[in-house]
Amino acid sequence: MQADAPRENPQPTKSEVDSMREFVGYQRKLTVITAALGVALALFVWPVYGANAAVSFLLGSAVGAAYFRLLGRHVERLGKGRDRLGQLRFVVVAVAFILALRWEVLEFLPTFLGFLTLKVAILGDGLWTIYQDSVKS
Repeated sequence: MQADAPRENPQPTKSEVDSMREFVGYQRKLTVITAALGVALALFVWPVYGANAAVSFLLGSAVGAAYFRLLGRHVERLGKGRDRLGQLRFVVVAVAFILALRWEVLEFLPTFLGFLTLKVAILGDGLWTIYQDSVKS
């Protein structure tokens, strides 16, 4: 019997269920952080750069959060043979950037920077986790 042979019973193990719960919780946490950070930064951008830049930043932040949710769904479905959703996350980003370039009310750079709010949230959470782990030990 091989150690890597597929299981006959397709039911997930307790470890797999626990890992998926942890992943979903982390995904929700980062989505909330991204949304809150996007709103806070847009409120900062508004008086400094104007309403158009703030709305563009909010759009980018919302697209970043949506992209992250779609990416999470894609990860949840890995190995199950269904990948239609995988392409949708790229379409959402492309449409937002095209709107920012074509629609005169929106500005591209704030939209792009708003999208990167997701990366700031991930980096901040990672640094916070490292800090907490260093304080514990």
